[in-house]
Amino acid sequence: MKLPLFSFINIFGLAIGLAFFTIAALFSKHNFSYDSFHTSAKEIYTLVQHEPSVNGQDRPDMRVLAPVYNAIRSGLPEVKASTQMFQLPTKLILLEEESFYESRVFLASSNIFSFFSFELILGNAESVLSNPSAVAISEQLAQKYYGGSNNPY
Repeated sequence: MKLPLFSFINIFGLAIGLAFFTIAALFSKHNFSYDSFHTSAKEIYTLVQHEPSVNGQDRPDMRVLAPVYNAIRSGLPEVKASTQMFQLPTKLILLEEESFYESRVFLASSNIFSFFSFELILGNAESVLSNPSAVAISEQLAQKYYGGSNNPY
């Protein structure tokens, strides 16, 4: 160790390189495993459009306007089926005398459960969202809103 400063710089550089490699590997692993548990995961694609932002750079946006959605459904024979899902801003949920703010509220097409293989505890995946005012909630939210009751009605 004749030159401790150069040794420190080399070891520090190696540590930084390994740290960035580890972060990149974990990021890639997460992105490639995301939603891979669905039975038809290899056949599901997300349509992303790029919108110009205030600073002039394009930003990805997964909201697709209805005319584009309909044109893709009818104009591309490769598209077997399609569905829509849109996340709403934080919403106030009123339940009898209680109120809750929920940040993960989505609007979805009635066929959403034919694309994604989420397990339903109650209801039939084919008809659970057939009524326009119907909702599907997670088991965690059911516990939060209704306690241990299987059917709140």
